[in-house]
Amino acid sequence: MKKSFIDIELQGAKAEDLDQLVKIRIAAMRESLEKVGRFDAARARARLTEDFQTKNTKCFIYKTNIIGFIISKQENEEIVINHLYVLPEFQNRGIGKFVLDKIIKQGKDERRNIRLMTLKKSRANNFYLKNGFKYLSSIEFDNIYLKEWGAHL
Repeated sequence: MKKSFIDIELQGAKAEDLDQLVKIRIAAMRESLEKVGRFDAARARARLTEDFQTKNTKCFIYKTNIIGFIISKQENEEIVINHLYVLPEFQNRGIGKFVLDKIIKQGKDERRNIRLMTLKKSRANNFYLKNGFKYLSSIEFDNIYLKEWGAHL
């Protein structure tokens, strides 16, 4: 049985963290990518490398180890989450929610919508729906979600 939330620290990424982040992405996504016949380690590396910038990446540190990360940036008037991964052995402990809550607070405070995509067969779809994101549409392999701020805030 997995423990509940563990205490993590958010830390800015360094260029030399990229290889570790690729390993985390592959570990977190492999099962979902295999379900849709899209697992390819080289493509996983290329996709992350394309989005990786230290200024937009926060690592989740537990006992000096990187156990997950988020890459998010502002595009136009929105916050876009490009990647949010936690190593499988640390999933279901509230880490992703803890980090997502920080991004949601930022979006609310700045009145910026938050947009993201998830692989269609990923368990992440339920995670984002439970956290107030609305399904917008689908493209070939991904679902697109949005959390927007109405006039009531």
